[in-house]
Amino acid sequence: LFLPSDFEATLRGAFGALFFVSNVVFWRDLQEGYFAAMDTGLNPVVHTWSLAVEEQFYILFPIFLLFLHKIKFKKIILILFLFFFVSLIGSELFLKEKSVAVFFLTPFRAWELLAGVLLAFNIFPALHNRFFSELLIGLGVVAILFSCFFYSPSTPFPGLTALLPTLGSVAIIYAGQNRYSFTRSILEFQPLVYIGLISYSLYLWHWPVIVIGGLLILMIGFLSVESLDKSPIIYNYYVENNQEVLEIDTTAYFEDMALILIDSDGDIYETAKFLYELDIEYFNQ
Repeated sequence: LFLPSDFEATLRGAFGALFFVSNVVFWRDLQEGYFAAMDTGLNPVVHTWSLAVEEQFYILFPIFLLFLHKIKFKKIILILFLFFFVSLIGSELFLKEKSVAVFFLTPFRAWELLAGVLLAFNIFPALHNRFFSELLIGLGVVAILFSCFFYSPSTPFPGLTALLPTLGSVAIIYAGQNRYSFTRSILEFQPLVYIGLISYSLYLWHWPVIVIGGLLILMIGFLSVESLDKSPIIYNYYVENNQEVLEIDTTAYFEDMALILIDSDGDIYETAKFLYELDIEYFNQ
């Protein structure tokens, strides 16, 4: 299913994932940026970059705390806030010129994890007012949903734009400590809880399935056209002369299929639907 170059890139990423450095591997490999790599849809382990960032943080942060254990708690909090803002400002300052590095490398993403660390240190007073809890959780949900539906591959990211989903998550966790929250009761709905419980496994498997599934669609399309006297794609791209469709070279058809898949912004489902509709239109002639 893979070209030699794609296989080598996948193998590098897989080895990087084993040693929690796949983010560094992809930073070096993907010069056009993360979302450009997503569009090609050719690397089934590209999503492991975020796991590498997390593991690097989980390994280094406890060591960092060991050096601070003799310092007063308030000073530790101040140091953590300092690192939070240095990481955030650095990600914003270097986003334009070093976008790939800012996306993949831990120093530029550490502030997102530090937001959760600061929350875990219980430095913020507990919310006992139900109204403010509901309001804060609602704002957090809106912030996350806005990021999901209105951010696009052209949105500068991470930088300051990543503050919205990050602070939205922090708000939900923080205000969710109030057990009398209506929004919390919705989030505790068992099907949603179940999705949360399997979310890590879903994350590990979702992208390999999408990538390999897309390649299989491409292969099936190529094999199918071998058995057809007339290709449905030809009906869309070529004109009929005297009610006879021009002959098509199956190699050219295969190349067209590949271009369609690659140019579809990674949306393999829409591509498959498009080809299916062409089949139906053609055979109903």
